Amino acid sequence: MKILRRKSDNVVTFSVEDSVSITVVANNALWVDHGNGNKYTMQSADQFEIIEDVTLPDGFDTKKHTLTKNGADEWVWGDNPKWAAEQAWRARATSKGPKDPQPYPSWTFNEDKWEWIPPTKCPAGFDGRWDEDNQTWVER
Repeated sequence: MKILRRKSDNVVTFSVEDSVSITVVANNALWVDHGNGNKYTMQSADQFEIIEDVTLPDGFDTKKHTLTKNGADEWVWGDNPKWAAEQAWRARATSKGPKDPQPYPSWTFNEDKWEWIPPTKCPAGFDGRWDEDNQTWVER
């Protein structure tokens, strides 16, 4: 396998089969060609390191694992320190049910209340609708 490791925190961004071509192209971008018609680019190539001929650990997950070199210059798998926080967030999300689709681009999601919040609070007892263009509540 080949992996792309983010240099800043050693987290594995993705893994691909050895047959996949990963090259640095113009504008400091990575060009990934799977050879089956699937191609894409990633910006900021200098922030990543391509590591080839890697054996993935059991239960491999790109968000869960980090890869660093030890004192003997060997690659060592580890757990992403942010993984536990992400798992806790997923547990909360699962226990509260799926997130509703965003009703308007200006609304933000409140993780604690598990609901979409408009930029301006809806007046009490209001019977109307949100006007996204004017960012205001409009009477019916």
